[in-house]
Amino acid sequence: AWWNSIQPPSDLNQRLQAILPESKSWHEDLLVFGSDDGNRVDVWREADRVRGIFVRVDARCGWSFFTENLLEFARTWKFVLVACETGRVCSPTRRSLREAMSESTAARFVADPKEFLKSL
Repeated sequence: AWWNSIQPPSDLNQRLQAILPESKSWHEDLLVFGSDDGNRVDVWREADRVRGIFVRVDARCGWSFFTENLLEFARTWKFVLVACETGRVCSPTRRSLREAMSESTAARFVADPKEFLKSL
């Protein structure tokens, strides 16, 4: 919980709405931007504090407006990105994010669905 004392800027919602539409949430403490089947950002809040931010990059889209903005946000706010599957910490650079994305299960499936399913 090293990040508990760090908060994103107060205009977080407006910044996220500039790159992804806000979506209906299933929980009152969860703000959702994007879609269930594409790029998405979940912002968990508790009282007036952000408790966690989860980002999903759609592997089918490759490099996009969304990924460029994700990196810009991370650089501006001095955040790092953590790949959920591997726990790999990524600096907010194109190279680091591309490497993490290419190692993901989703990217392997998108690259060759038949081979991926055979490997299971």
